[in-house]
Amino acid sequence: MSGEPGRTPEAARLGDTPRRPGPGADPVLVVMVVLLAVSAALSLAFGLERAAAGVGAGTPVALVNHWWLARTRGRMEKLSLAQGTRQLLLTYWGRLGLDLVALLVATRLGAEFLIGVLIALVTEMMAYVWDQAQRLGRG
Repeated sequence: MSGEPGRTPEAARLGDTPRRPGPGADPVLVVMVVLLAVSAALSLAFGLERAAAGVGAGTPVALVNHWWLARTRGRMEKLSLAQGTRQLLLTYWGRLGLDLVALLVATRLGAEFLIGVLIALVTEMMAYVWDQAQRLGRG
């Protein structure tokens, strides 16, 4: 907590992904890995090898994006509200740039590959939605 007026302990934790008991139990990461594996497997099952390759190629970018945001959110608690907001915005812009580069490279390899990379990049958002739905379900 930075001691800023109006900044409560709850405000510092908004958006945090709580760790559940267990070694490295990041629920969003677990869901991401499952979704990525299922996406690649379904692509292969439907005979879309290039889409599966795109999911495989986009997976490291998706995992780096998740790690980068989680790291930034962890550091925000030690910063003032203005500094934390600035750092979060810089992280989002950096992630967007990384995604843009991945998608631009994927366009050179065909539409099917591009869709696979896009699926990989979207899995993080789907994992966050799943995590929030789980929290809301618990009340």
